[in-house]
Parts: sequence; structure tokens; C-alpha cells
Amino acid sequence: MVTRTKPDPEIYLKACEALGVEPEHALVLEDSLNGLKAAVAAKIPAIMIPDLVKDMPEIEPFLAAKLGELGDVIGFIENERRHGQE
Repeated sequence: MVTRTKPDPEIYLKACEALGVEPEHALVLEDSLNGLKAAVAAKIPAIMIPDLVKDMPEIEPFLAAKLGELGDVIGFIENERRHGQE
């Protein structure tokens, strides 16, 4: 369904379009450098969930968060919601 692969943002932009969601209101969970680069290029907030590679200093400053595991995402989102309501 896409013609270009990550780090091109096409896959994320098409997903947002198909879902009717503006990129800034989406959230990407990624473990790869190319996936994170694609999210940043699409202007979609991205959370790094490290897998084989634990540190990616070249992309980490552009991320919404770097979390230890997938289960940490729920707490992150709840915390963001609380801070957004203050």
C-alpha cells in the first residue's frame, strides 16, 4: 500500500489519512531508527520502545519519550492527559 519504505514517512501519513487522524494527534510506538525517523518526518509524536538497540542518541532529542517497555505507554499517556488538563 506504500511505495516508499521507512525512513520515508509515507506509511505513517497514509495510516493517519485512512483513519482520519491528523498526524499531530497520532502516536507512533517504534523500536527502530528508521521507524523513528519516519515518525519525526511525518510530524507524529513518537515513543521509542528499545529492543535490540537500547540507545539512539541521534534521534532521541526529537521523541516524545523513551520508555523501558510497551506496558509503560499507558502510564505515559495517562500522565500526559493529567498535565494537559492542568
